[in-house]
Amino acid sequence: MTFSTKELSIIYFLNYENYVTSSEISKQFYFTPKTVYRIIKKINDVGKELFDKEIIFSEPGKGYKLNSYFLDKDLKNLSSNNSNSDDYNVILKILFNHPKKTAINSLFKNSYYSDSTIQRRIKHIEAYLTQFEIYLEQSRLYLWIEGKEEQIRKAIQFTLILTNNSSQTNLVNNNIDLYDKGFIESQIELIENTFEIEIPYPYDVNLFTHIYMLLTRYREGKVSFLQNQEPLTAEEKLQLKNNTEIYKISKIIKQNIDSYLSVSLDEMEEYFIFQNIYSFSYFEQNFQNIDVEVAREFSTQLVKEYFNLDTFIDKKYLDLIEDLYYHILPMINRLRVGIYIENNMLEEIQLEYFETFNKLKNIIPKVQNKFEITNQIFDSEIGFITLYFEKYLTTNKKNILLLCSTGIGTSELLRIKLQNAFPEFNIVSTMGFRQLKNSNFEILEKVDYIFSTIRINDNSILKPVINISPILSEKDIQLIRYTVEEEKKIG
Repeated sequence: MTFSTKELSIIYFLNYENYVTSSEISKQFYFTPKTVYRIIKKINDVGKELFDKEIIFSEPGKGYKLNSYFLDKDLKNLSSNNSNSDDYNVILKILFNHPKKTAINSLFKNSYYSDSTIQRRIKHIEAYLTQFEIYLEQSRLYLWIEGKEEQIRKAIQFTLILTNNSSQTNLVNNNIDLYDKGFIESQIELIENTFEIEIPYPYDVNLFTHIYMLLTRYREGKVSFLQNQEPLTAEEKLQLKNNTEIYKISKIIKQNIDSYLSVSLDEMEEYFIFQNIYSFSYFEQNFQNIDVEVAREFSTQLVKEYFNLDTFIDKKYLDLIEDLYYHILPMINRLRVGIYIENNMLEEIQLEYFETFNKLKNIIPKVQNKFEITNQIFDSEIGFITLYFEKYLTTNKKNILLLCSTGIGTSELLRIKLQNAFPEFNIVSTMGFRQLKNSNFEILEKVDYIFSTIRINDNSILKPVINISPILSEKDIQLIRYTVEEEKKIG
C-alpha cells in the first residue's frame, strides 16, 4: 500500500530530532487526538510489515518523532514495489489479451506468492474491474473477462495512467517499442501542427495512452466485435458535424494507424479518437448547448457552496467562475465518455492545499447531484479545480487579527469557525488585547482587519475593527460580509 494524504501530511510534519506533541499535530491538521493516534498506528503498521520497525517513535509526555532508521529512505514511495503496482500490470495483461483467456501461471510466474495470496489478488483484481462493468471469470488454469469494448477501453486507459502516473515517458520505460513511440509522437505532432497549438499536459498523456492502447489492442486482441457496438446517436453525429476539423484529423489518424499496423481499424475508432481530441480545453470546440449551460451553472454553484453564499454572487467571484467554467466544460464531456486525465501534481496539491482540496471533495458530489452528473469526478480533476480556488484565495486573501478574551479552547474554536465561514480570510494570529499592547501593536502592520470579541477603546488602532460574538452567530457573519464589502466601495 502507499500512504494516504493524511498519513503523508503527518510524516512530513514530523522530524527526526525533536518530539512534536499530539496537540500540535491536531492543531496543524484539525484532527482529534484519537484520529492522530489511529493515523500514526496505521503508519507504524506499514513500517512493521515491511521493515519490522516503527516509522514513528512515541514517548509519553513528549509526543512523536520519526525513526532515524528511515533517514535514507523515501517514505513517500516506501512501498512503491508492492502488490498494487503488480496488480495493475496483471490487469493490463488481461485487458489487452481480451477476448483470449490468460493462463494464471503466466500472470504470476515471477512471484513467490502462495496459492492463497494469488487468490486474494485475483479477488482484488475482480473488484477493481467491476467499477468498469467488466466481469472477471476464472477456471482452474485461466482468467478472462466479459464486458463491452467501450468499457474495456476505459479500464485500459484509466489503468495505464495509474501505472504511469508521472508522464508519457514512463510508458517508454514500460517496454514500449521505440518504433511505436515514434509513430505515436508523430500523430500528436500532426494534431499540433494542424491546429497550430502545443498540446499541454495532461492531454498529451491521454492521447499517447489512447493510441498506444489501439496499437496493442489490435495486435494482441481481437476487436472485430466492435462492430456490435451501438451506432452513433443523433447527438453524437451532430457533435461530429459541428466540429469538422477535429473529425477530419481523427479520420487521418485512424488511416495512419491502418497503414502502420497493416490492418483496417473499425470505423468507430474515428469517433473514439475524436472524443479524446474533443475533450481538450485548449482550443475552440463547438460544445453542446446543454453542456455550456450546465458548466456555467455548475461553476456558479460550486463557488456558492464553497463560500457559503446565498443567491447573490458578488463581482469579485466572476473571474473565478470564468476560470472554473473553462475547465468544467470539457470535463463534463470527459465524464460522459469516460476519459480520465492524470494529474502528476495531485499529491503535492493534496498536501499543500489540504483544506481547500478536502472541502471541494466534500462539496463536488453534492453539486453533481443537482445536475444529475452520475459519473464520478476523480481526485485528479478535483486537484485541478483546487488550483483555481487557490489562485483566487491567494490573490484575494485578507489578513485578520482575532482578539479574544476567552480561553484557548474557545478562541481556537472561533478561529476554525471563521475559517470555515470565510475561507478567503487568512487569520494571522489569535491573542488577547494585553498581548497586543505588549507587542507594541507591531502585528497590525500585517493585518487588514481586526475581529474582536471585546470592545476596544484605543485611538492608536487605525485598522478597521469588527466586534463579534465568541460563538460567531449568523448575524456576525452578515456583519463581517457587509463591513468588508462597504470598505471595498470606499477604498
